[in-house]
Amino acid sequence: MPSPRLGSMATGRRAAVAAFGGLSVALALGVYLPAFLPGLSDAVSLALYVFVSLAVISSALVMTHGIPLRAVPTELGLNRSAPGGLFWAFAITVPMLLGFVLLRRGVFFEEGALDVVRRRPWAVLEGWAGAGLVEETLFRGYFFRQLVLRAGWSSQRGIVVCGLVFGLLHIPATWGQPPAEIAGAALITAAGGAGFCWFLKEWNWNLWFVIGWHAFVNLWWTLGQGGDSAVGNALANSLRLAVVALTLAVTMNRHRFPQRWLGSREERQEPRPNKSL
Repeated sequence: MPSPRLGSMATGRRAAVAAFGGLSVALALGVYLPAFLPGLSDAVSLALYVFVSLAVISSALVMTHGIPLRAVPTELGLNRSAPGGLFWAFAITVPMLLGFVLLRRGVFFEEGALDVVRRRPWAVLEGWAGAGLVEETLFRGYFFRQLVLRAGWSSQRGIVVCGLVFGLLHIPATWGQPPAEIAGAALITAAGGAGFCWFLKEWNWNLWFVIGWHAFVNLWWTLGQGGDSAVGNALANSLRLAVVALTLAVTMNRHRFPQRWLGSREERQEPRPNKSL
């Protein structure tokens, strides 16, 4: 889909700067700050992670573009069909879980492996549902869409930049590990971030699809591979690559399905004047 262009290069540059600024504040207050606040319960940490992050980018959109608060979901791509996007995300990724189950691998088959789920259910929820919702809304729904649909960047440029930023910002989570594993996790995460951008664009900007895909793959990975590192064992990596290949195949052939099956429609968002820029 051709990217809508704004009226001037200066306006586009200001929109891009605003996108970087909004993402930075959301990450600082919603993602990193709760990690440094002592004594927070898992439930409170999850609440801050989700609500503060989303509140920051919602406020950024209102202040940057002068849009009403009720228009924020549309600006983020959340006005698309949630049932359709989440259904397809589940259907495409569930073979990964089935592979672990059929091969009798993962937390279901290891004594005591489910103890962490029982002890810290909110932390587990943050690791898959929270990460899928927050990361995809911040990086794809907000950052990538702003760069392409507001700042007028080409989708290719937006995909590369969003992927690189996504990968680099995941490096702190791997400190203390061998350098090769840090580099591998960063590269895998950057490639994943770029892929999520491409999926979002190809699925007619339905953010619910990439939210669901990210959340379900995180969940299957944790249940089957037994950890949250992006660099897994051979079996986990093989199943993940198989799901990626399946997703690529479905995405490239999605035009063969009726649009109502996909829970999306063609994006017709036009650039709107940036009142405060």
